[in-house]
Amino acid sequence: MNAPEPSLAERVTRLEIQVASMHAELKGLIETSVAELKGLIAALSARLDAQNTRLDEHSRRMDSLESHMRKLNSTIIITGITVALTVIFGVGAINSSLISGMTAAFQAGDGSARWRATVERDIGDLKTKFAEMDARQRRDSAVLAQQGLELSEIRKLLERRAAAPAPEPAKR
Repeated sequence: MNAPEPSLAERVTRLEIQVASMHAELKGLIETSVAELKGLIAALSARLDAQNTRLDEHSRRMDSLESHMRKLNSTIIITGITVALTVIFGVGAINSSLISGMTAAFQAGDGSARWRATVERDIGDLKTKFAEMDARQRRDSAVLAQQGLELSEIRKLLERRAAAPAPEPAKR
């Protein structure tokens, strides 16, 4: 009624078969896991390469922007110097014109009314020209101040971007 109990040799043989079966199953699982890990590593490597490519492109763009900023800075400085020289030469021209007109009026000496009218007309013309030059100088100064503020803001933006940490790759 009761089946006889297996011998020790039969039990050892069964255990050896079970161990071999488990060993084969574990070996298959390990190989599958290694293959999956290799695939994940390859995908991650590809994503890192893509990120590096984008970072290189951004670096080239920043270099180009820096070059443009240097050119803009030079343009602003040259414009400022030009405005200053224009004002200086304009005032000199006004003074020269005024002195020339006055000298001519004094030399003419043929009637104070004609002389006075000429001088007043010259003075009026000079005042008009001086007012135009003054308005032009104020306009140019305002433009230079605005460009200086814009340049300062751009420089601050570049400094903040340079100081910011690199973005981490997106996780899926």
